Amino acid sequence: MTLYPRFRHTKSSLLCHTNRSCLWRAGDSVLCQAGTKYDDGRSYAGPLHRWIRSGLACSPDGGIGRCVGLKIDGTHGTGFCLPSAPQSGVHYGDLVSGVFLKPVHKVPVMDRKRRIYAAAAIGLSAAIFFVAMTRETLFDATTDMEFWWRASRLWLHGVDPFLARPHTAIWPLPDRLYYPMPALIFMVPFAELSLRIAGAFFVGASSAWLCWMLSESGAWRLWLLATPAFVMAVRLGQWSPLITAAALVPSAGFLLSSKPTLGLAAFFYHPRWRAAIGIAVVLAVSVAVLPTWPVEWLSNLHSVRSHPAPIATPFGWLLLLALLRWRQPEARLLVAMACVPQLLFFADQLVLGLVARTKAEAEFYAGCGIAASLVWLLRLSPHDPNLTGLAAPYVMLGCYLPALALVLHRPDEGVA
Repeated sequence: MTLYPRFRHTKSSLLCHTNRSCLWRAGDSVLCQAGTKYDDGRSYAGPLHRWIRSGLACSPDGGIGRCVGLKIDGTHGTGFCLPSAPQSGVHYGDLVSGVFLKPVHKVPVMDRKRRIYAAAAIGLSAAIFFVAMTRETLFDATTDMEFWWRASRLWLHGVDPFLARPHTAIWPLPDRLYYPMPALIFMVPFAELSLRIAGAFFVGASSAWLCWMLSESGAWRLWLLATPAFVMAVRLGQWSPLITAAALVPSAGFLLSSKPTLGLAAFFYHPRWRAAIGIAVVLAVSVAVLPTWPVEWLSNLHSVRSHPAPIATPFGWLLLLALLRWRQPEARLLVAMACVPQLLFFADQLVLGLVARTKAEAEFYAGCGIAASLVWLLRLSPHDPNLTGLAAPYVMLGCYLPALALVLHRPDEGVA
């Protein structure tokens, strides 16, 4: 793969030569597209763009900085890196010879067949686990998914689910409907199935897609699926696996509207116009099919309990230290997550696992989460009425503080 640097100054940015696209820039360094294809026929718009978004850190040896590209060769990839700062006496033309742009250490990646097998295995395991842990009852909710599953069924039968009240004939659940209309629309394909079957499809497909997207950067990313956040999300049938996967795919950004709090935080990870437009279209459609839902939904939210923003918890203000690294997408994700209301019960915090850029960081983050959840379980009384409240400190210790440590450990690099 030959990469040629061509650039010119403008008032607002650095651009490449007129017949080439700019792939990445940092300060006075710019990486330009040489042609339209890789040597093996893949376009730059695919693996290279995704690898940039994955935030792979290059080797610090020799002053090499941020990874800007990847060329796959069999089961390994060669990372192409730009230095953290320009070197004196070196011209931009030397990028091709490897002074500024330099192949570094081999990075294991998964081939397509292994990614398919891994996604299928994770999806099937998640579906089986959800079915095994879910009881169907008319008097209580054993999974979060039951709320929007029942709501979508009511809506399809002409009943406004946002007006339903707890412990009634049409709504035997303990709380009002706190999920927005887009969540109900996305659930329509599964609404006429039983709760267990619908959940198996929903959880299995979400988990498989998340595994597929994570494995694109290498098997080390799959440590996220070993965290208590993923296990709890599958157990409850939550939206967080789908939202985490959508955060990695701008064209799937419309799915972030299914849970606005987590969706807003995930949007700040890599804000894109495609995602914003998709969200706007879904919201417009939802208002068209049920014009009164925004007002009724906001009214229901007044009765929400135990969903604080992490920044409002004891020592939660420490999370604002991530603003010192505001150029990092992971820092923006962490600050946004710290500021939105959420249930501190591990499941909602799944997207925080995207802060890991390397295998060592992924292992550290997963290890902290597993250790915190085990301590929480050991101290838990099976009959304690404040089950979620007791989890909050351990969520901060196992999810938020490790994410903050990873963000602060890196220099403030990236595109703002």
